[in-house]
Amino acid sequence: MHLHITDTADDPNILDAIATAREQTEGFLARALYQQQLRFTMDSFPDLPNATLKFFVPTYSVESYLARAISLMSGPIYLPRPPVKVGSIEIQYIDENGDLQTLDPSQYVVDYDAEPVRIALAYSLPWPTTQAVQAAVKITYTAGALLQDPFTTITGAIVGSSTPQVVTPASMAGIKIGTVLVVDSGAAAEAVLVTAIASTTFTAIFMGNHSSGATVSLPPTIKSSWKSGIKLWMAHLYKYREPVQDKTAVEVPMSVDRLLWLDRIYEIPAGGGGGGGT
Repeated sequence: MHLHITDTADDPNILDAIATAREQTEGFLARALYQQQLRFTMDSFPDLPNATLKFFVPTYSVESYLARAISLMSGPIYLPRPPVKVGSIEIQYIDENGDLQTLDPSQYVVDYDAEPVRIALAYSLPWPTTQAVQAAVKITYTAGALLQDPFTTITGAIVGSSTPQVVTPASMAGIKIGTVLVVDSGAAAEAVLVTAIASTTFTAIFMGNHSSGATVSLPPTIKSSWKSGIKLWMAHLYKYREPVQDKTAVEVPMSVDRLLWLDRIYEIPAGGGGGGGT
């Protein structure tokens, strides 16, 4: 183990540190490392005749303000936190009458290979006209690397608890101490750390409830440098549990930033608006 800890007494704190380190890494990279549902909102589609300037804030000059405004109101829509699952995008908007509409997928094309992913109009089609309200356009999608196919199931129901639980899967193949497993699917999915194994069981902390037959998958495969960055961040969070200390801390050179910097996605190019996760 990266922390060189052999007992399970502090597993809840370790799991919290792992989750926080992953979130910090996702934020730094501007990528989704694990599958998640996201919602991206805009005040209008990126179409000059349809756009409004009332929410733009000038920066250095009138010229730069207008240039930024025009660029944001033309070109494709860029979705943050790639990769995006193919076929998962749904675009809804509030039309001129105030009614919620869903844009037919045949009216736009998606470049799933781009980073960020780009959405553009199908040839010769106009963007729909929206009502002049904030967040008139809402785009929901599934982001993040896909989980590996489930390889076994849980044979009994699990009730969430901060106490380690012994669980019997249909198969122990591929399960060993230190393995991170994703139990269940959809909104019920939960990542757990295996802390002990026997011939037919494994031990982990489950914070959520899971019914008998819940699937067990391995997490998506991500780059080794990202994993190393998460581990370093996790170790820092685990060791320093208060916002201040009485000792001088020195950042280790060629550490987290060096591991993650080359794969960082910078500010979303013109065409995007606000966004949020769900």
